[in-house]
Amino acid sequence: MSIDPFLLVFALLGGILASLLPGLHPNSISTILTPWLGSSEAWPLVLVALLGVRLALQFLPSILVSTPVGQTEIGLLPGARMMREGRGLEAVAVCAWATALSVGLALLLSPLLLPILPALFAAVKPWTGYLLVLAAGTLILAEREIKKAGLALVVFLMAGALGAMALNLPLNDPLFALFVGFFTMPALLMGEEREAIGKKQQPQKSMGAVGKDILPFILLGVVFGGLSDLLPGLSTPAQVATLATLAVPLSAPAHFLALVASIEASHTTFAFTSAASTGIARVGVVAMIGQIEPITEAQLPVLLGVFAIAAAVGTGALLVVGKWLMPRWHMLDWKSMSWLLALYLLVMTGLLDGWLGLLVLGMASGLGVLAWRLGVRRTHVMGSLIVPSILHAFGM
Repeated sequence: MSIDPFLLVFALLGGILASLLPGLHPNSISTILTPWLGSSEAWPLVLVALLGVRLALQFLPSILVSTPVGQTEIGLLPGARMMREGRGLEAVAVCAWATALSVGLALLLSPLLLPILPALFAAVKPWTGYLLVLAAGTLILAEREIKKAGLALVVFLMAGALGAMALNLPLNDPLFALFVGFFTMPALLMGEEREAIGKKQQPQKSMGAVGKDILPFILLGVVFGGLSDLLPGLSTPAQVATLATLAVPLSAPAHFLALVASIEASHTTFAFTSAASTGIARVGVVAMIGQIEPITEAQLPVLLGVFAIAAAVGTGALLVVGKWLMPRWHMLDWKSMSWLLALYLLVMTGLLDGWLGLLVLGMASGLGVLAWRLGVRRTHVMGSLIVPSILHAFGM
């Protein structure tokens, strides 16, 4: 691996712009750019920079675009809820602090984990299938009502069937079509209801100081972020955060937001350590880097150094862009913006995966809307990854 300052600056700036577009993931960006830049020796570090700069910035589209639907509190995303209450700037600050502190803590813990990770993976591997079944059952039963748990199971199994199909199709980036369909398209397809809610949003208050009450949830997120690296298919922050909240009740949306951001940040940081220690990476971009060139312990200081710098740049960009954009957001034409974003995502899916990708996107979008209308957590659509992982763990 070599460092090319020009490409790294390009990755940082490009990552900032790409992070502001809903649905665009580093996996997708790398798929698009690899034919042009993949031959460069600096390409692995470019991917690291893209991953790091997006780490905090990814929460901004979630806060702005994934506005809840309807008049109830069912399925409200914590950032979107805070946005509706006029606390969007506070949500941005919580994400920024949670990301920065979690990356720093994970970097400090990484040298301690290096020698023990192989033994942990070996101990967990025989039980992977059973642990995933237990985790899936816990997520479903977290709905607490029998009727909703039944509906959640239906959504979970349907998503599992769709995920198993998509992962076996000849697609460049099947996760792009799946996750855009599950999470982003439903918000855009509900444009008229979102527009009505947007007009009712309270004026955004100043960013202010983030309370110390989020620190325990950041620490908890780092712990669960590390544990999530041990199990395939159970690596999305919302899933892990939902499991965590069963043991530790949350009293405010900011607590859940801090927990999700810290799980994402620590899980991504620990993925480099896992790849160097065991050869296993649960983060797509880290796995791609390992395919280009095996990640070794000797390379970790450079990889984690570039990642930390990129994460710091992304955190700063989140604060600056969020502070500028939040007060102006209500002036946008919601309906037109939703149509433009939906068109952009359709074009991106077509370019990446052709008509098969568009088919997966359509089916995933329908399932995402179904989960929303049924009033169950959208995290159940992550059965698209958990079910194939369970089948693989049991040799099916």
